[in-house]
Amino acid sequence: MKINNKSKPISFGCSTILNKTIKSKSRIQCFSHCSKNNQCRKVYYRDTQCNLYTSITNSDASAMDGHLWFKEEKNFDLTPPGLTIDFPLSSLCYLGFKLAFDQKYSQSTMTSNLTNVKDNFCNSSSMLCAGGGLEGSDVLKLVACANCYSVLTTTVSNQPVQIGSAYWYMTPGESFGFSPNYTIAQTDADTFDQLNSFRLSWHLDGPPGWRLGNLVSLYDTKYKKYIFIK
Repeated sequence: MKINNKSKPISFGCSTILNKTIKSKSRIQCFSHCSKNNQCRKVYYRDTQCNLYTSITNSDASAMDGHLWFKEEKNFDLTPPGLTIDFPLSSLCYLGFKLAFDQKYSQSTMTSNLTNVKDNFCNSSSMLCAGGGLEGSDVLKLVACANCYSVLTTTVSNQPVQIGSAYWYMTPGESFGFSPNYTIAQTDADTFDQLNSFRLSWHLDGPPGWRLGNLVSLYDTKYKKYIFIK
């Protein structure tokens, strides 16, 4: 959860205790460091600076407005999401997921990108979460999780396979994604039920885009595609 000036003072401590300062390539990596540190309750990230705090005062937090997040265990669902909208990205980090692939919707996704994830990050028991959201946001607009090996297995066009809470497909030359049910209209993307918020579809081996829930024809540089592995 991002802290801003409207946050209630009860969220803060009576003193500022800096636990650790490290360099991180991304905010996601910084969250990951916090999730592995039992003393970390607050995270400040800007540029490559990652500060892990055990406690922080309201006044110090106000000076970091827009770049500070806090981790309270009661705010985290300890179960990986099945098929979910508006899921905190920081919760995935807290659960031990690592970022394996991220790319803007304005960039093309190749089958080789996905097979690289399978070959280099997955084992038979690995869990994969795929989703998307605004770059820089802690909230994934849409995410689904299931067994990595099963998800990253080639499927026949318009024949998704139920894995966990969603129906998944990966058809080279067409698209990759998931749906809440078996019915899809898969060519270079799933165009079925374009008002549905629970469908994700990425072009494969062709142009960039295409879908993040009910955001369709999405080629925006502000939105990103993510794959996390645990």
